[in-house]
Amino acid sequence: MKDPLEVKKRRCEYFIPKKLSHSDIKISDHAVEQYIERFCKKGNGNGNLPIRKVLKSVLDNGEVVKERDGNNKVLAYNGVYCIVKNGVLATVYLEKMYHERCGKIEESWESKEGEI
Repeated sequence: MKDPLEVKKRRCEYFIPKKLSHSDIKISDHAVEQYIERFCKKGNGNGNLPIRKVLKSVLDNGEVVKERDGNNKVLAYNGVYCIVKNGVLATVYLEKMYHERCGKIEESWESKEGEI
């Protein structure tokens, strides 16, 4: 048996990836209205919270599900799908709604690219 003093203690270091900040994304009034319509009326209890702070939290903690470029992407967090177009949070979908409209989102990104 080895002497405990001779055995070097290994220090476990874990790599924790840094979360990408999406703080530069602006939140449109339309996205706020959609969030209230789709989430607050369902009895989720978000009626007392400022909706822009809730959406900011989704942007900060959300995971990028689909990305066309830095300004066009889809972020998801706890069943809330945020559609970002040209650096602005334009639309908020429920999970089922997002999967139904996924193709149209990509089409709108491609049409914007063709206009440039």
